[in-house]
Amino acid sequence: MRKILFVLLLGFSPLVILGQLKATAENGKKVVLFDDGTWRYEKTDIINLGSCNELIEENYDRVSGETTISAATPFSFKSDGQGGRNITILLYRQKKSVQMILFLGDNTCIYPEDKVNILFRDGTRIKIRNEYRFNCDGSWGSYFGRDNLGKLLLKYLSTKEVDVLRAHIKGYPVECTFTQEQSEKFKKTIKCLKDYKFRKKKK
Repeated sequence: MRKILFVLLLGFSPLVILGQLKATAENGKKVVLFDDGTWRYEKTDIINLGSCNELIEENYDRVSGETTISAATPFSFKSDGQGGRNITILLYRQKKSVQMILFLGDNTCIYPEDKVNILFRDGTRIKIRNEYRFNCDGSWGSYFGRDNLGKLLLKYLSTKEVDVLRAHIKGYPVECTFTQEQSEKFKKTIKCLKDYKFRKKKK
């Protein structure tokens, strides 16, 4: 019996050496720790995200003749930062770019230099600049796919899972943490928008 137990322990020891340790986070969720200092949530449940037909929708304006593709539902969060602001993220596809819009609440002034930092679950980070003009209605926006940098950002957003999004506005940052389901849904929604093929409308 001792020999069998010894063999079993040897069988599990590489997991410890490689740093694939499991732990419980403060929020009670299981995480996997790696020896390079990164971590990810343990995927214990299969999340049914639905098809692209369920995640995005087509909106045709018969007056202008333009078609806009958007996420079927917005992503809504309560900020982890100061003030507990609500954050709403809208996603759109028009022509060759994917647009991400953040609404940070009325009476929130957004400047052109305000940026958004995103931390992915694999430890990589990106910084996105605001492409909207100065406004005090809380609107921040950026386009992905129109240039080489935009294409690279779009690749990251459509293949990696977001952990934390932080918007730097004047005075203090506004931050939200994605759940595992929100991360996977956000990634797949952006991929669906990126891969969408526009159909020609009949006159």
